[in-house]
Amino acid sequence: MTADPLEGTPHSMGDPNTSMGPGESIPTMSAQATADSPPNLGNFKGVMLCNRPIDAEADRRGAGQTEGLLPFRAGASTAHCDQLGLAPPHFAALAEDWSKRLAAPTAVLRKHARWLKTFAKRVATKRAQREEAVRNDEEKLKRISEFAAKQRAAIRKVTEIRGELKANDDDDVMKTRPAGKGVEDGSREGECIEQAVNGKGKTSDKRQLKSRPLWSLTEAQARKAAEVDEEELLAFAETVKFDEYINDLEFRTALAVMKDRAGRLHREQESFREALQEAYDREIEEQEARVVDVDDGCDNASDDGVGSISGVGFEDSASQKGRRDSASTSGVSASTTTRDRSRLINGDGRPGWDSKPLPVDDETQSIVSEALKGNQQIRSIHNGRSVRGVLETLSSQSNGPEVPYSVDLPALNPVVVVSEDTNIRKETVIFYLRQRTLEITSLALLLAVACLGIVLLHSVRKVVPSEPPEEPWDSRPTLALGGTGLRIGYAFGCIAALQDYADLSDVRVTTVSGSIFAGFIAAAPQLNMGKMMKALLNVRDHMMSSGLKGCYLLDVDETVDMILEELTRTGGLTHDILKSIASNDQLHIGLTSFCPLPSTRCIHCPDNFEDLHRVMAAAICIPPFFNRFARYEGHLAADGAFSSWFAVPDGCHPGKIVKLSPFFIPWARFRSMFLSTPHDVYECVHPFGLDRQLESFREG
Repeated sequence: MTADPLEGTPHSMGDPNTSMGPGESIPTMSAQATADSPPNLGNFKGVMLCNRPIDAEADRRGAGQTEGLLPFRAGASTAHCDQLGLAPPHFAALAEDWSKRLAAPTAVLRKHARWLKTFAKRVATKRAQREEAVRNDEEKLKRISEFAAKQRAAIRKVTEIRGELKANDDDDVMKTRPAGKGVEDGSREGECIEQAVNGKGKTSDKRQLKSRPLWSLTEAQARKAAEVDEEELLAFAETVKFDEYINDLEFRTALAVMKDRAGRLHREQESFREALQEAYDREIEEQEARVVDVDDGCDNASDDGVGSISGVGFEDSASQKGRRDSASTSGVSASTTTRDRSRLINGDGRPGWDSKPLPVDDETQSIVSEALKGNQQIRSIHNGRSVRGVLETLSSQSNGPEVPYSVDLPALNPVVVVSEDTNIRKETVIFYLRQRTLEITSLALLLAVACLGIVLLHSVRKVVPSEPPEEPWDSRPTLALGGTGLRIGYAFGCIAALQDYADLSDVRVTTVSGSIFAGFIAAAPQLNMGKMMKALLNVRDHMMSSGLKGCYLLDVDETVDMILEELTRTGGLTHDILKSIASNDQLHIGLTSFCPLPSTRCIHCPDNFEDLHRVMAAAICIPPFFNRFARYEGHLAADGAFSSWFAVPDGCHPGKIVKLSPFFIPWARFRSMFLSTPHDVYECVHPFGLDRQLESFREG
């Protein structure tokens, strides 16, 4: 036996003398355990590491309290939901403070809430509409299916009946069938069913011809279509009911509108005729006021030979001035005679003021045209109509007048009015020029000499520098290419000709404006000229896709990006070629920099595409083609031709500069002809296609 150090109770340590059977207790320790062990420990065995919970139920049962239900004892701890670690926070205080910290809803939140409600309603409405549309489509499909099923059933039934009728050749059966309407209805129904089986009713050939346009018909088909129109018109005329049209409100309204229009036109015509008559009377009165002389003898006047036509004399101003004295005595009688003559009746019975044109024979018309063409005085006073009137008057006098009282009328002498002011002005100008001929010639010569001196001075200053250069001359020759505009083919042709007859590998090339592309070919012989031209034509076609306006008012950066992309993709221009050109100092690009006055700058060809983009944007920028000026190094820049037609870099020997221009530039070594200047300028501003560029290439 040993004592338990924790409980102080003796235990059996396997002594065979103390072993107990199952269900037996140790009589020697029961009193000891009851007296020494803590309360409610119960029966235990072995080493206990903790106290067991108090068994209240066992105590109750041991005490004999068995009335009522026993209390429920949960297995979970009462503190299982408590916060671990620190003491729990003050939730009550937080709840009170939280309500105070909530801000009132703002206008934005209220507006957003309203929008959410409206959006929800709109979504619900659209969903309902979609569902309604789906239901309608289903119902429509169902109705169509039912109708088609009924139609197919009816067609099958009628087809079976017709088959039976055709198979039955019995005359008795045919006699039993009612004649008349039933037969017609049956045949008509059969035709409709056949059309339904075979599809829509086929229109006749004539109807088909009528529906087709006339240009698609042959001559025979056009005649058939015309016959169809005639038949329809005749059928309409036979079956038309005039009462319905007359009583139709729309027809009556249209008829009233037409009547009103006809009346308005009639009134306008009458007012025009009245105005014409008033104008004619006014003209007669003005002629009466201007009458200064009456010719007493037509034959004497015709002998002068001045402006006479078949006996009617047109006197000059000198003879009229000589007769002004005698005109005062016969002015009254002449005015009276003219007034009476204006009221004569024409040979065809019409009044004299009626100016309707009458048929004119060819002979009279030829005489009138020859008279007007051969005599300047007649043409300055009369027109073709008045000359025809004179000829008719002479013919009526020679053949005997039909109007009895027109024989005694004297022939009036037409008034010839010569504008002396115009002649005086012309004579004054001629007289002044004759008197100042020497002075004008001297002034013109002086102006020409001054212009020539300015040109020579400019050339001498360029050829002979005033001061020796700080750096030695460049021994290489310089090829200065002038501006080309859109005349790219000519510049390419010039470079091709130079490559055929000269070695350009050791030549410095300077470019202005559009000649930059020809400069690339001259400085880099490895570039293919055909591919370069094709690249530029691709750019031209892309711009012309929206019409001619696509070549003007362009964006500079976008256009240069497109050009460089085509040059690299189609023309074969690469970074290595750019670096080779830049390292050899073979290509210079001229541009005009406004800082603030326009000045020419000659830029070395860059060795990368980014710098080349900036230089090219400034070198080809011309306002008609682009919508704004480019910028280079912080200043506005544009085409080099704005400051100089050729861009020559520093260090070039003046005697080794060769200037080439596609236009007539007098100081250029190679230039176009003077007579082709309009043609060259037109090619410069108009984007021509491949054919014209090839022709320009041959010219170059």
